[in-house]
Amino acid sequence: MSETAIGEIVNGKRRISTAMAWRLSKALGTTAEFWSNLQSDIAVAGCR
Repeated sequence: MSETAIGEIVNGKRRISTAMAWRLSKALGTTAEFWSNLQSDIAVAGCR
């Protein structure tokens, strides 16, 4: 997980893939579902 990838996610230039969700969950002590749901929420908000 590179700093570039994290920066792109934070700036909305990259979506959170399933693999990235898993890596974020392990690094931050959360669940992959949390990150996947966050990506889904962002996608829905972008459709409005």
